[in-house]
Amino acid sequence: MKEHKKPTMRDVAALSGVTQATVSNVVNRSAYVSSETESKVLSAIDQLGFIPNAMARGLKMKQTRTIGIVIPDVESGFYSALVNQLATLLRREDYMVFLCNTLYDTSIEHNLISSLIKFNVDGIIVCYNLMEKRCYKDINRYKIPLVTVDFRLDGEFEQIPSVETDNVLGCNLLMQHLKSLNVKRICLVSEPTWYSTLEYRLDSFVNVIKAYGLIINADDIYVAKQFYNKTNMGYDISNDILKRDLPDVICATTDNLAIGILRRMLENGVNIPKDVLLTGFDDISQCVFVTPNLTTVSQPIENIAKSCVQLMFDLINTRQPDEPNITLEPELIIRGSTKRIHF
Repeated sequence: MKEHKKPTMRDVAALSGVTQATVSNVVNRSAYVSSETESKVLSAIDQLGFIPNAMARGLKMKQTRTIGIVIPDVESGFYSALVNQLATLLRREDYMVFLCNTLYDTSIEHNLISSLIKFNVDGIIVCYNLMEKRCYKDINRYKIPLVTVDFRLDGEFEQIPSVETDNVLGCNLLMQHLKSLNVKRICLVSEPTWYSTLEYRLDSFVNVIKAYGLIINADDIYVAKQFYNKTNMGYDISNDILKRDLPDVICATTDNLAIGILRRMLENGVNIPKDVLLTGFDDISQCVFVTPNLTTVSQPIENIAKSCVQLMFDLINTRQPDEPNITLEPELIIRGSTKRIHF
């Protein structure tokens, strides 16, 4: 029995009367091709079965029912919970998710965004402010619907819809609680502030602390120098904190950092909350599985995901969102790591 020969790009080019480079540009969306030429190439693809028919129809209809989700760290409790919510909502609408984990690496960012464009995804959800800014230009060039989470773009991309939590309100809620406990000196611990979301959160903490008349010295602000496992990051930074007199409270800008700090403190005989209070930010699931349970600012992840998906479907269906830039309110969750009356 004669083996059926699979059609090649050369076959598609010959049938459609264009060059192989033009076929590649249509399939990969790597360069502009006129609508007339694109129609010829897609018709040839259909006839020859060069790629699966479903994909060919997707290219022709400009829909593949796939959404790219870009995160920096799959180990992060916040991002894993967010992706879980987003994927659940998208699956209900019969969309498949391409999850891209960039590891805070600019070259990985660019490669993954380029791949999403080539795969002709219907939309992209970016869950942190990419460090490789040309990625936004690439997404915009190919007119792929984009929604950002946890930050809002400005300048030439300020029209991009976004969903974020009010970081300043979250810091205010936390400082109100700490001031009621007669806290004076505060220590801050942050991940590297290489991108705007983390820089903005750290700045929000500093500004709100000063507004409440609390003490924050430069020596009491610890910022990690590089990205790696966030719990380990908090654990390592705590070694430096222990070299000085303990503050009244340690405020970590994420829960993963706080959990690492908690582990180091307990190992060194520091009692939380008796010797020092500890707080986090995000309210990941692990907060209730450590002892003491962690006081934290809770981001409304379920509502973030719902708002994000609604914005994405508005864009896919060429509807103008009623509210393109959504800011949601956080909630303070008081648990055992700050439950004492006064010093």
